[in-house]
Amino acid sequence: MQFKHLVKTFVLAAAGLVLSGCSTFCESAKYEGDMLGPKKFFRPRDNMSFFFYDQQGGGFELKVAVRDLNLNLEGERPAYFFLIDPDGKIVDRKFVKDDGITKNEFRYKDGMSDIWLDLRYRAYHRTFSPNGLPPGKARSPKLDAPEKIKPAVVTLKAPANGKKGVYRLGVSSCYDHFISVTPSRKLLEGVHPGQCGLYIHKDQFANGAYLYLPAATKALCISTTEEVAPFGAVVETSLGKLTAGKGYFNFLKIDKAPANKVIKVAVKPSAAGTMLHLQGAPMLLCGSEEAAKAFANYEDPVVTRLKKVVGKTAEEKTFLQHACRFSLCFGFKPYFDAPMEAKRLNPGFRSNWWDFGDGWFKSYPETLAPEVKADVVNLMEKWASFRYMMDMSTCVNQWGKINEQLAYMYKYTKSPIVKESLVFNVRRMCTPDATGRANPDKDAFLSGQETDSGMASCGVMSEGFGHDNEYNLETDMHLSRVYNILPIPEIIKYQDTYYKLKTHLTVPRSDFVPLRPFDQTVSPTDINFRTRFYTHKSAAIHEKIGYGDLWIPNNNKNHKSIWPAMETKPFVRVIGKRYAFVNTGKYYAIIYLGWNYPMWQTWGVTKTTGNSVDITEIREVGYGGWQTAAAKPGAISAIWVPNCGPVLLGNNHNAMYSNLLWAKVDEKVPANVVCINNDMTLESDAPQYRTFDEKTRTLTIKGTIPRTVLNAVRTVKLMDNKLVYTITLTATKDTKLKELWETIPLFAENRTLKFDGKEFKFPAFKVTGTHVHHKNMSGDSGLSPFTAKNVSLTSKNGKGMSVDFRTAQTITLTQVLKYRKEAAAMSGISVKLPTEFKKGKPYTFTYTINIK
Repeated sequence: MQFKHLVKTFVLAAAGLVLSGCSTFCESAKYEGDMLGPKKFFRPRDNMSFFFYDQQGGGFELKVAVRDLNLNLEGERPAYFFLIDPDGKIVDRKFVKDDGITKNEFRYKDGMSDIWLDLRYRAYHRTFSPNGLPPGKARSPKLDAPEKIKPAVVTLKAPANGKKGVYRLGVSSCYDHFISVTPSRKLLEGVHPGQCGLYIHKDQFANGAYLYLPAATKALCISTTEEVAPFGAVVETSLGKLTAGKGYFNFLKIDKAPANKVIKVAVKPSAAGTMLHLQGAPMLLCGSEEAAKAFANYEDPVVTRLKKVVGKTAEEKTFLQHACRFSLCFGFKPYFDAPMEAKRLNPGFRSNWWDFGDGWFKSYPETLAPEVKADVVNLMEKWASFRYMMDMSTCVNQWGKINEQLAYMYKYTKSPIVKESLVFNVRRMCTPDATGRANPDKDAFLSGQETDSGMASCGVMSEGFGHDNEYNLETDMHLSRVYNILPIPEIIKYQDTYYKLKTHLTVPRSDFVPLRPFDQTVSPTDINFRTRFYTHKSAAIHEKIGYGDLWIPNNNKNHKSIWPAMETKPFVRVIGKRYAFVNTGKYYAIIYLGWNYPMWQTWGVTKTTGNSVDITEIREVGYGGWQTAAAKPGAISAIWVPNCGPVLLGNNHNAMYSNLLWAKVDEKVPANVVCINNDMTLESDAPQYRTFDEKTRTLTIKGTIPRTVLNAVRTVKLMDNKLVYTITLTATKDTKLKELWETIPLFAENRTLKFDGKEFKFPAFKVTGTHVHHKNMSGDSGLSPFTAKNVSLTSKNGKGMSVDFRTAQTITLTQVLKYRKEAAAMSGISVKLPTEFKKGKPYTFTYTINIK
């Protein structure tokens, strides 16, 4: 489903926003600009600004051509342009519709629009893939010949009575767009890349551009990033020359840069994908020295006026300070992506989490003078305009946060421009499959190229290419706050869809109907793609969505809805083909059928050698988790038993909290952080083909355990009162592992644990840090192994489960942990398996989980 209705929304019509149409002057018009024209191409990452100094006044036109690569971004990708006059007012706006192509061609989809994801992805494949390139990929010929792409063309006009001075063309677009801008007459020109680096197309900057260094300039750092090796970009300035090293990121640091001076910067890329970055001065590159001097020390005139306002109260003063910081969004903030200190710290790429003043605006003073408020409204309209086409589809929680701020701005301003940006973004965010596939690589789920960004058809709002219990609920919170200000119906449609899934993914923490979902329900987190958390701080519009009554805190009324785990009529339900839920009447089980965590996401530790930076190691998983991947999907993620509650509950804290195979091997991964055992490998760290037969209730998982030659085939038959596991391991050559284990995670709260009928008291739980990795909380309990044929886990009434093996097994108990004090205690048992395998000789291991 796409969101074509967005460009037809009443908001756009009411605002008089013009959609793309024919230009008033020909695409082939000759123009002898210093850096702009029909054959000069720029590629924004979300936003950028073009500067024009009109020395005569009297109006002019800007022809803007948009060519869509359809390379990295799926779904409809419109573009939005707005022209700002010397008084800081928006005098024209144009919305360019998508070209109608909403899917990428797999062969040429070799990167990401998010720069930090892109650089990590490419570095991972340079390290691990044959010839250093992603398998099956090639560079798109469109990168070197964008002029062959049919453009969409619009014209923006400075009014005929326009005054002399600085005009700015604001661009809200995406990295799949090549943009060319052609003025109708000679103007002084400059370009600012916005909140990222400047894309260098071929030889456009080979002869140099001019950069003004303000009076406050001290140190300066000029740097380049390149997409493909061998790296060879060259930057020449009067202050020094930068040549590429072995890494993707190369920098030239000038400790004592001249101040109040114009310098010339020439850039010669070696291949498509080169970007120029700058720290220490505003990155406004100009077509001439005259232009650089004309734009020197430019400040948005609205900000200049607001800085002169003396706040009458402390609230007004703070508010105005925040408002003036918006000037940083409009073309003069240096992008802090290059190391400045002598220590040469890692480049501070923050993906699309750019500092746009996100999140500060919720309250406002009612006492501002009308003319002052008008200026504040003006700034907010420009802020909203730069955010129009923001792409936060792989971190939707942040998208929701920004939309919340837009809603507060609309509440304050009542501006149709702010409303327009807000409605467009919310509808785009809440439309299933609107942003399509982000990961360039195929996985093992369905077509291998299913939607993994934005909202999926099952309701998931993507975080790191998957679902996350914690962040999806925060997204709901942001959108609910939007709805309470502006009731956009798509928010309710989204929440209704998601809460069907979310309620199925959640079980009561005990055997009674929860009154407080926050601490009386639990969810498996082995399938979390970001955090280890599930504590259910639901802030949805409960009264308008299915299952909403279950999520209202302290709701003592009779619930119309029933928790799926507590339904008495057996069922099998599959949602979005990604999740299966089985209720036999004797137990309730949660099964994940989707893709595994993309392992290239683990790549992220940089190494600096001289003036060159590359990514050389696996980074920590974050949020207190262990091993390389955040998600560690097991075979069965949860089992809930009537009159008992949860008995099996997967968590992604470490391998021994998920229902999977894990091993220790001689081959180590390149990692040097406390939370990664670099000789450990997990079944879930490679693509797994998961299928579920609804009629026979049989789960099948096939894959190869990474860094081994073991092919694993697992079947789980979910029968009425038991689950029968069969694991078959076959080596492609003789091999010996250091260790091999199968884990069954345990819910460790108010439960009796027995080994062969002998009770064993769970050790006292420890509470981990939510973001800190504690060396003594990895999951290793330090207890001596047990030998047992039967392991039972029950509530006081004897209800629960038993894990039964054919023969006595060597078993270790996982450390009892809580990821925060409100969460339930978690543990697990790991069963020792053989470590030597002969080529082609299958080894089969079976066990049964019987429901008591």
